[in-house]
Amino acid sequence: MCSSYLKRFHVAPFSCDGELLGIGEWTASNLESAWLDRLELLSAPDNSGQCFMPSPFSEYSVRATIVAESGIATFFVRNILAASIAMLPGRNQVAELQMLNLFIESVRKIPLVVESEIDSRMDQMTRIENRPLVVAIPWPDNRISDYEFDIISSSSIHFAAMTMSEQIK
Repeated sequence: MCSSYLKRFHVAPFSCDGELLGIGEWTASNLESAWLDRLELLSAPDNSGQCFMPSPFSEYSVRATIVAESGIATFFVRNILAASIAMLPGRNQVAELQMLNLFIESVRKIPLVVESEIDSRMDQMTRIENRPLVVAIPWPDNRISDYEFDIISSSSIHFAAMTMSEQIK
């Protein structure tokens, strides 16, 4: 099943204060069929635009915007912000820059970033040339356990792989 997804893509995690933590590479062989299957079963969007994962992960949700071959997504646990990602497949540089700027502006509105006053470092996201690329920011919250963050991390990477694969086909 994983063979129909991107052969490889880059992941650039950032801290919530805008620090680039490195750039890694994922390959299709790292993708897990179980996660891909779960994400294929996301619910239809509710009134707020959130889609929920199937049981036993029904407390996890995602809100995504995909435009002109690139996208952004926000992940929640029990409606608590857990992570934000930007998905840049590398096919339309202008559209990707616009989506990345939208992503950066939306991130700057998150209270944790507003309070930090260090968000200017997030502009370095626009200088990463690796493609396809997933920019990921986890949002620390003591109401979300490490186990739940692990689920968010896995689901966000798999969601990005699915979404960018659809855009590249």
